[in-house]
Amino acid sequence: MILILLLSAVRPAPALGLNFNHGHWSRFFLTSSPGSPEGSVLRYKRSVGDVITYKQVFYAERQVDLNRPEFFKFRIEWTVRVATIAEKNNRYILAIQYNREQARLLNQKELETVLSPEEIFDALVEQTDFDLQTTRVVEVDDLGRNLNHSYYYNEMFSGLHPLATRLFSLPDKPVYPGLTYEIGAEEPVVITYKGLIPWVVGEMHCFEGRVAGGLLKANFFKESGLLESLEYTGQYLVNRKLVKETYLFSYLGRKKMTPAEMLGDESLNKAVVHAGLAGDSFRVPASVIKSFLDSRDRGKRRLAAAYCAIRGIPAGLEIEAWLTDPDPVVRFNAVKALTLRTSNPRLMKAIALNPDDPLQTRARNFLERSSYFIPDTYRQEFRKLQDYIYGGQEAEPDTNIGLEKLQMLLKFMKPQGDHLGGFYKRFISNPVTGKVQPYFVYLPVDYDPNELFPVVVYFGGGDGRGDQALTEAYQQLMKADEMAGFILVAPQAEGMWWEEASTEGFLKMATEVLSNYSIDTDRIYAAGTSNGAMATFFYGTHLADRFAAIFSNMGYPVVKHSPPETPADVEVLKNLKNTPVYIVHGDSDTMVFPVGSQRAYQTLRRLRYDVKYDELPGRDHDIKLSELRGKMIRWFREKVRNAFPKKLDYVINDQQFNWHYWVRVDRVKALPAQVSAEIDESKNEIRIKTRNVESLTVFCDGRELDLSREVRIILNNKEVFSGIVEPSASAVLETIRTRLDPALSFGASVKIEAN
Repeated sequence: MILILLLSAVRPAPALGLNFNHGHWSRFFLTSSPGSPEGSVLRYKRSVGDVITYKQVFYAERQVDLNRPEFFKFRIEWTVRVATIAEKNNRYILAIQYNREQARLLNQKELETVLSPEEIFDALVEQTDFDLQTTRVVEVDDLGRNLNHSYYYNEMFSGLHPLATRLFSLPDKPVYPGLTYEIGAEEPVVITYKGLIPWVVGEMHCFEGRVAGGLLKANFFKESGLLESLEYTGQYLVNRKLVKETYLFSYLGRKKMTPAEMLGDESLNKAVVHAGLAGDSFRVPASVIKSFLDSRDRGKRRLAAAYCAIRGIPAGLEIEAWLTDPDPVVRFNAVKALTLRTSNPRLMKAIALNPDDPLQTRARNFLERSSYFIPDTYRQEFRKLQDYIYGGQEAEPDTNIGLEKLQMLLKFMKPQGDHLGGFYKRFISNPVTGKVQPYFVYLPVDYDPNELFPVVVYFGGGDGRGDQALTEAYQQLMKADEMAGFILVAPQAEGMWWEEASTEGFLKMATEVLSNYSIDTDRIYAAGTSNGAMATFFYGTHLADRFAAIFSNMGYPVVKHSPPETPADVEVLKNLKNTPVYIVHGDSDTMVFPVGSQRAYQTLRRLRYDVKYDELPGRDHDIKLSELRGKMIRWFREKVRNAFPKKLDYVINDQQFNWHYWVRVDRVKALPAQVSAEIDESKNEIRIKTRNVESLTVFCDGRELDLSREVRIILNNKEVFSGIVEPSASAVLETIRTRLDPALSFGASVKIEAN
């Protein structure tokens, strides 16, 4: 207590909201020159049971509009509790809970003289509308490196996001004053070790650096190895408007706590129960789970229900009271927990048969496709197949598995993984630029790798920042009961969405997502606003066989390297024959004129595709996702992909996008090329017409064709194949490993030259 009081006496008061020096925050040190023996080895010193409390303060000034002097001035404060839950082989599990204390617009009265109440309210909501308590489970090493990609989604409120609220990573080699090194992020952060600095209590290691147009400083206690403070200031432009920011993450205190004490602490226990969802973490007692289930806090109730479903019902807890809970997530997980305990599927079948339950499809998938129901005699072979398909194992597994048995196992196929629900920020190296490029993933609180989950891919507008897209879509979609159980993926652009670097980065990200998470590949949806709506059209047309439906808000179709609204843009819309499209635009949009959306709708309607268009009268480029939430949710809930449609139309304007459902174009004479194909079940034949195609491969199985009979293929009115097509397990494995999509795996194929 004496230490904490002393710190308070010498620390600049955090409550000083408007008096920040944007060059740096002055700190109180004893007068002494920096100095430290050469070769100091720095490590975090943690032990199980440690609970550290930090104060987090974020202050921002955001220019109201171009050529206007006014700024919105925001201040947001949190108390952050960090508990070390477990340790194994120098890897630590941290349960972190962010408790928001206040979020204020500091100059509202001043702005009321120049702005409308609606403008002020929208700005306030945009910057402060996030959860009062946010939890995060992070796996770190003694260097402080984030090993499981856990992410704090409120980082998006800062443009200095590469290091905002991340655990500071120490260098892995000995340091000496003047040592400069980089921390990898979207942009490398250059850090200089300044040495040991005497302080009123002991000494601190001091680091300084630059990040995103600002200055960064981090200090560590010499004796404990703990982070004392992480702070930065900076300014930058967003859409040519000036933003100034100051951020401070500062130490308040440290103490030892038992699990029981942690679970009794309201400022920490949500994070601890969240950590308890991991299979190798401690057990949460029935009394705590019941108190969570009885809580008015929806987050606690869902966490507790998820705990019962994933870890099992704690001894002494009667779960029956929550089997008919009004919250669909609580209800589903209570039913799931009891189903797994009793092996009686009756209650889960009731959800699966109820079209009004938002988790109806999840219940059906749980009963038919979850890994819980793989026959025990097949589990070893299933694991080998998983490793081969998703793990990059080179040699095909030596299982001697028959085709019928393989197809049965593919019904359950999904990647292995032990991810917890929460927010994740992962990185790829862009194949074109070589730059580190992030993408963002939200997993529902009850995410279970043994199940399958639908996905919304949401493309951000403006400059395509993934963190902003993640938060926008999370606030407006994932919090709705109707979208409970959806995974959210927010990619980040590298230039315009349809340019080569963004395209290659997106494809690499998509491969990682399909390889890491348990996804219902028949329910992947794309959506976006403005520039993100153009991305929705671009990837929706070029990867039409991957999406169950798309939703475009204030965008238009684009073709790579082509200006918008060209004949090529219209032609590529043919690819959406089997992909439903919802388009929204304002009729007075002066930034992205509605003519592109109008032409897209007219073309799709003329083709008699599944399309809907809402043109909002009097609206400019200002239609918010919050206004469209209901429409988007209903659209996605209604649509499920048919992975083997009988009719295809496909226009290829980029050779890398050459595979469409069950047809792959191997060589083209020129671009654009086109394929139209149709299966006639009555004749057991496939009829194909092509333009500018030299060769192609037709994939088939028993879904629409009888492979025990002769199959005929007619190409451009000429029979090019007639005979028995022999399916094989190897062919199935080859296609599923290539496409990472069990529903798009085929046991047989025929290669055709289109001379």
